[in-house]
Amino acid sequence: MTPPQRLGRRTLLLFSLASMSASTAVLGWAINTDHFTLASAGIIAFVVSFALGLGPVPFVLVGELPPKQVRSTARGLHPLSVSWTAT
Repeated sequence: MTPPQRLGRRTLLLFSLASMSASTAVLGWAINTDHFTLASAGIIAFVVSFALGLGPVPFVLVGELPPKQVRSTARGLHPLSVSWTAT
């Protein structure tokens, strides 16, 4: 039995962006035509596609961008709290 295939980062990001675009288009169309059940499905699809691709990007970058000397300190700082502080 072969091990399951893993999807690469690029594949997940492209799938996430395409799904987010499609769900946004569905959401806009559904709101304009008063199909609110379909609009709810569009919102859920958007959130799911964001969580699969673009959502974890800050957490991945924290482990890869800083130099080795400060990597443990950078991981100790939560990416979202740094983002909130910077804005």
